[in-house]
Amino acid sequence: MSDLGTYCRTAKSQGRKLLSVYLTVGFPTIDWSRECSKAALESGADMVELGIPFSDPVADGPIIQKASSVALNNGTSLRDVFSMAEELSKVESVVLMGYFNSVIGRGRQNFLKSAQDAGV
Repeated sequence: MSDLGTYCRTAKSQGRKLLSVYLTVGFPTIDWSRECSKAALESGADMVELGIPFSDPVADGPIIQKASSVALNNGTSLRDVFSMAEELSKVESVVLMGYFNSVIGRGRQNFLKSAQDAGV
């Protein structure tokens, strides 16, 4: 899938609902989040939304805050997020959820290139 908007509009025009499953990459471990993502897709989810762990996710509730904290304490990096996205995007649709700080930290063009290369 190259265009999320087109994907969603097509499903809507066909009267289909879409299921997007969210998880924070690296919570509780990288391997667990990878396996959980694969299981969600194999079980019929239309896409996976990978949460980019962030050190201060104040706009999110306590669950995502805790997941980010655990993921970062496990050493999860943006590189891990893109690696998982690339692996999963070969099977199904992947979107990212995160804070713009992650984009700024990597550099806007570098972030977008990494996301494109990963199939996001």
